[in-house]
Amino acid sequence: MTEIAAKTSLDSPLRLSVLTLSSAGRIGMTICPGKCAPTSIGGHPWARDLSIDLEAIRVWGAQAVVTLMEEWELRQYGVSQLGAAAEGLGMQWFHLPIVDGAAPSVDWDEAWSSRHGKAIHRLLDAGGSVLIHCLGGRGRTGTVAAKLLIERGADADLAIQNVREAREGAVETLEQENYLRALPR
Repeated sequence: MTEIAAKTSLDSPLRLSVLTLSSAGRIGMTICPGKCAPTSIGGHPWARDLSIDLEAIRVWGAQAVVTLMEEWELRQYGVSQLGAAAEGLGMQWFHLPIVDGAAPSVDWDEAWSSRHGKAIHRLLDAGGSVLIHCLGGRGRTGTVAAKLLIERGADADLAIQNVREAREGAVETLEQENYLRALPR
């Protein structure tokens, strides 16, 4: 039996899917930087390097990193130091966990509305770049990227379409779609 080689930050550089806004701000979407795991949905293990991935994000121009993974996921995938490492490179870090496959909760929405969302929109309004990630960079990541577009005036279905055009498979579940369609513009 042939062992499948792990994907690393060197042989499989971090791929950022980007939405450019009319404000010249940018929303980047990607997988979890630095994740390490013995298996994946694609059948290969991951052995990424957090410092290499975060440097790629910094070079891309991110002023902030939004992490949507839960604490246990950060530990399980070997990236519990992600926030401190991002901040050490001069990027703001927003840890806004959402359960995998789910839409944001009422508590999540309250924290977003009162603090985090406003700060992220200010960065985007100033022409800044914000990187959003979850584990695979599709479900939770796509949902929050589409939420940002809706809050900036886009129709929900158009926001979902734009996010999916930028990142195939984004906004993975019906629950996530329904959440987005119920948001006020």
